Amino acid sequence: MKNNEKNTAIGIDLGDELSQISYCRRNEMKVITYSYEKDGEDFEIPTVACYNAEDGRWYYGREAVEISGEKGIPLIGNLLKRAIEGGKNYYNGTESIDSVKLLGMFILYCLSVPHELSVYDTASIVITVNEVTSELPQVLDRALYRIKEEVDSVHYMGHAESFFYYAMSQPIELWQRGVLLFDYKKKSFKRERLLINSHYSPATVRTEEKSFDEMIPFREDDEERYDNIFREIVENEFVSNSASAVYLTGQMFRGRWADKTFRFLCSKSRVFVGQNLYTKGACFAASDLAGWTRLGSRYIFMDETRLKSSISVRAMDGGKELVIPLVSAGLSWYDVNASAEFMLSSDRRMELVICGDEETGERNALIRCDWIPERPDRASRILLHLTCPAEDKLKVEITDLGFGEIFCPTTLTKEEIVNLED
Repeated sequence: MKNNEKNTAIGIDLGDELSQISYCRRNEMKVITYSYEKDGEDFEIPTVACYNAEDGRWYYGREAVEISGEKGIPLIGNLLKRAIEGGKNYYNGTESIDSVKLLGMFILYCLSVPHELSVYDTASIVITVNEVTSELPQVLDRALYRIKEEVDSVHYMGHAESFFYYAMSQPIELWQRGVLLFDYKKKSFKRERLLINSHYSPATVRTEEKSFDEMIPFREDDEERYDNIFREIVENEFVSNSASAVYLTGQMFRGRWADKTFRFLCSKSRVFVGQNLYTKGACFAASDLAGWTRLGSRYIFMDETRLKSSISVRAMDGGKELVIPLVSAGLSWYDVNASAEFMLSSDRRMELVICGDEETGERNALIRCDWIPERPDRASRILLHLTCPAEDKLKVEITDLGFGEIFCPTTLTKEEIVNLED
């Protein structure tokens, strides 16, 4: 099935302890988070697996927790962390399974939990995690290789970007004066503020994060003290800033310990409490990346994973110099995958143009192709392929394609690394 004929976009919040899945249909654009309780908010899928030797099957999520309790089978947890660290997971005594493979099997399980979903009808999947580390994209690419054969658009993003997609997908009255997010988990308490810069077109959006260690760990026998601390944090946020909406997420916001702070917040802004913001944000992102909305064309989210520079190649066409764009600023480094064919001049050199902001300006990176056989001017055709192995590195891969039957291709390929932040 062609991608433009597929009707589902999916967002997965992949955590080491708990995961969630949301989806929407192209024609409805209503994001639904799967809940084990019909019309409820029982969203969490435990990120665990176990192997039952009696039937020779792997179990995941709540099924794994259940069968582990019944039969005393050890659970394998921290699936994401284990996959990033690499190595094997041992089960059934001495047998083992690759950590990345096990993570991929868990994600496939998540996709099967809502029975109404089908990978074959899915146009786009976005997986969101707390933070996108340099190792994560490669790990997820390996874990999802089967899924990527069926789904054309598979992307990864951090929770901050999922927050951006969620907040900016709401009506304008809920973000035009700014947005605040408080995320309170057992081991962390952080604030994210959404900052929109409309001086550019498209506008740029980033988040400003701040952690508050004084809220960790939370003690139920001292709720009033934590309510007072939280109230002071919130009051300071509104001293010089406003917010159209405030979102509260994380399991520590499930209780009623912060009544005084809630009353203050409600006097200043619209307040929303929920546990599925990130998975819904990932689903909104998947819809946008499938081309069903225009959010990404009007706003560019900028964080540490985004390229600060655009990359072009300088070429000649009929005696006229052209600068041909290949990679846009604002793209996540792990999503860079650009290819183009060019004719090489007799000096066997190629020039990349790296254009940053007003502070960094523009610079050129000269790539010598002396390893390609000498030929007349514009009688060597090359394939240029650009990827980023890290946020500050550009891998330039050049393949000699020759020139038809006149100069046969050598199929030689050479790689060069260019620093993007020089």
